[in-house]
Amino acid sequence: QIQGALALLWDGSGTNGGKAVHLRANRAIDDITQYGVGIANNGNGSDGLEFALPSLTIEEGDHILIAREPATIASYFGACYDAFDHVLQSDAMNQNGDDPVELFQGSDVIETYGDANVDGTDQFWEYSGSWGYKNGGSFFYGGVDCAAGSTATQTSPCPYPFCE
Repeated sequence: QIQGALALLWDGSGTNGGKAVHLRANRAIDDITQYGVGIANNGNGSDGLEFALPSLTIEEGDHILIAREPATIASYFGACYDAFDHVLQSDAMNQNGDDPVELFQGSDVIETYGDANVDGTDQFWEYSGSWGYKNGGSFFYGGVDCAAGSTATQTSPCPYPFCE
């Protein structure tokens, strides 16, 4: 399941450092290659599968971070970064915080964060400079540009909930 969508911007992050998708396994899976992620840019509908997950065996509850720049986000998350069970790198993580995230099983979308047919700018789910995070089946949000001025999630006015 989609656990979080991130387009964090903080002091020193650059424009791509905080772009990531956080997945959580709701069951054990021997090989996750049937799953993947897509970013539905600019409200133009689904762009389809853009990043197929590699061959991994995962356990129920495993946390997977797919980051555009793993080293940059690792410096921001600090010790929390080590709590992810799997970290993957993908340039397909190109969301700007107003772009929906889609989770695929094969060619089927099985979960979406945001609305693939809507540009998320000024929508309640916008996460530009911030994050959206699922807790108890519902998403909540850090607020647009909430990480600006910070240098670590632990000292941010909106720490990423997984890291608290």
